[in-house]
Amino acid sequence: SVTPALSDGSHTIYFKQTSLDGSTVSSNSSFAFTLDTASPLISIDTTLMSDNVINANEETAVIITGTASGTEAGNIVTVTYYDSSNINHVVTTTVKNDGSWSTSGIDMSALNNGNIVINATVTDLAGNVSSIATKTIVHDSVQPMLANAQVAGNKLAISFTEVGTGLYGGGLPSTADFGVTANGSTSVSVTGISINTMTNVVTLTLGSTIAASATVTL
Repeated sequence: SVTPALSDGSHTIYFKQTSLDGSTVSSNSSFAFTLDTASPLISIDTTLMSDNVINANEETAVIITGTASGTEAGNIVTVTYYDSSNINHVVTTTVKNDGSWSTSGIDMSALNNGNIVINATVTDLAGNVSSIATKTIVHDSVQPMLANAQVAGNKLAISFTEVGTGLYGGGLPSTADFGVTANGSTSVSVTGISINTMTNVVTLTLGSTIAASATVTL
């Protein structure tokens, strides 16, 4: 052991050989080394897949991203993820020059719907391993089913039978996600949208009024 303890950084050990009478025989040997006991840091990005929800269109190519510091470019990032079955799945990637990291698209279509727990660690060249970064996202591949639609002036209320983990993950779709046609030929613009996640009703504000007797196509 070395007393006092060495701090992280560059150090040189010098060797001196002495004879029994205490005279120096040789003193020209040395050994230089770097002491690195600091663990690197890793984080998973706050938002994954734009809304932290994996839908049916995304589940075969899920990308997990984050950043790492205190480690060198090219070092290994180990990512594990699991669903309610608690079976770990492992993928690896490497740290980029700017400290960011990203997995290739992961096929999570076989995972159960519900919470997906993601863990990530990184190792530096000295072999120090970071603490575990953890994030939970939602897998919801069950498509909502249209149950009913009602027109009132320029409002179109659409009711869905939701059997997944939450209609649109509790977020708002955009107006571009809906196309509305009246009587089979007249296109009606969608200028606004609101969603009630408690009742699974999406209300569209239309650019023009539709008669109650009209046939509306979504």
